Amino acid sequence: MAGKKPGGDNAKYHEWRTEEKLMLIKCWARDGLAEVDIAANMGIAQATLIRWKSLFPEIAEAIREGKEIVDYKVENALLKRCLGYEYEEVKTIISGKPDKDGNRQMRIEKTKKQMAPDVTAIAIWLNNRKPDQWKRNRDNSLYVTEDDNTITINVVKAKKESDGSKGSKKGSDE
Repeated sequence: MAGKKPGGDNAKYHEWRTEEKLMLIKCWARDGLAEVDIAANMGIAQATLIRWKSLFPEIAEAIREGKEIVDYKVENALLKRCLGYEYEEVKTIISGKPDKDGNRQMRIEKTKKQMAPDVTAIAIWLNNRKPDQWKRNRDNSLYVTEDDNTITINVVKAKKESDGSKGSKKGSDE
């Protein structure tokens, strides 16, 4: 395969290494597109995109930066829901009856509202940021020390098996 170009025979990779095309890749990643979708938008196979990412660091960087931006936006949105926030609701109200010229009166009504903190968002945040204190279904351990003897008790919540399931039950001594 001597003389083969690193990105493929058609050298399409050249066009995708320009500033404009790299920005487009970054935007697709920021919008949450999976790499298979980014590759389709580029007109290449996913395997080609994976190869290009290893050959051309600027392509890998564009995807990484785009995903990082959206991750920060999601984190900020989650934090906003955790803490609660104030927003302005805008309503456009059109009168029911037209005037003598056939026109309807229109007015804009603005109201400040408060969004209360979201308990589910708080739980997600704490489960991920402080899993030792807040993670659900974590294993609980109790350590008791008496002289040189150490007793360790692990309490693990067993998973329920659905009624009527076929097959053997794990951990059953029966």
